[in-house]
Amino acid sequence: MRDGTDESLSALARKYRALAAWRRQKERDGTEPERAVLRALASEFPGALREIEVLSLATLEARAEALEARAKDGAVPEPWMLYVSAFHRWMRAALYVKARAKRVARDALAAQRLADECAARTGAAVDESFVRAALSPDNGRLRPLALARVASEFCQEPAVVAHIVLQREASIDRGNSALYEDHAIPARC
Repeated sequence: MRDGTDESLSALARKYRALAAWRRQKERDGTEPERAVLRALASEFPGALREIEVLSLATLEARAEALEARAKDGAVPEPWMLYVSAFHRWMRAALYVKARAKRVARDALAAQRLADECAARTGAAVDESFVRAALSPDNGRLRPLALARVASEFCQEPAVVAHIVLQREASIDRGNSALYEDHAIPARC
């Protein structure tokens, strides 16, 4: 599924609706979804479970509403929508590579084959350098690798992408776009 399509925006909206419902449930009675439900969402949207911990209920709902509106009216997605979608795509790619680490070892041909397989499977433009980085990420963390790839893909500074994707509570609660107005969608690199 390509980033920015009505289908991808609807999928992200569904993710935020699920996170918002889980947040309401936890606030209401202290219960959390079953592990299998959490695992399924995390598999489809790697990194999403962190959002339920850092984003307010209002932010989760605002993101869902903004995504649903864009999917419905077919307007150009806001940069944050594309960045979040791309982040999940790159995290899926990194996890796919990591799960197949033993196959690659130090063999360049195997790394390239895995890159090709991963690209076909995830839609991310995976290359051998990404495979190598995912097999041995800085500080053992895949998130910075995924964020760096999103930044490169959109010709943005990694800090800008990280701030937008890993939003802590800034301007999104004031109508979704105030934080992102200075970040027009650049041409793809």
